[in-house]
Amino acid sequence: MMAISKVFQLIFWLLLSAIFMVALMPAKIAPSVFASDKLNHMLAFFVLAAFAKSLWPRRGLLTIFAWLALYGGLIEILQWALGFGRDANWMDLAADLVAICFGLVAMSWMKSNRKSISTIK
Repeated sequence: MMAISKVFQLIFWLLLSAIFMVALMPAKIAPSVFASDKLNHMLAFFVLAAFAKSLWPRRGLLTIFAWLALYGGLIEILQWALGFGRDANWMDLAADLVAICFGLVAMSWMKSNRKSISTIK
């Protein structure tokens, strides 16, 4: 049987792959959760950052931030280079960076307050 941490790692890599595929598919057929493109970016990168910090708690915040920032930048560069009805938008990358920060801060806060959260009745 697969350990729960391996299941969550698999989910993380599947999310990373799904976000990559959606980001590069033609804009007309790409699914979205929100009407706002920036909110879609923020949701995706918040979830990725939270998962990454949970899965690799010993990794520094800057390391996780840097890897996810590079991933977001790669997506924008590929959207610019490949077309597919997509435009590179540096405000999308800015939304990614803000969401990464929020995700990392949220998970760090939850970790530091784990005892007090678990005793709330």
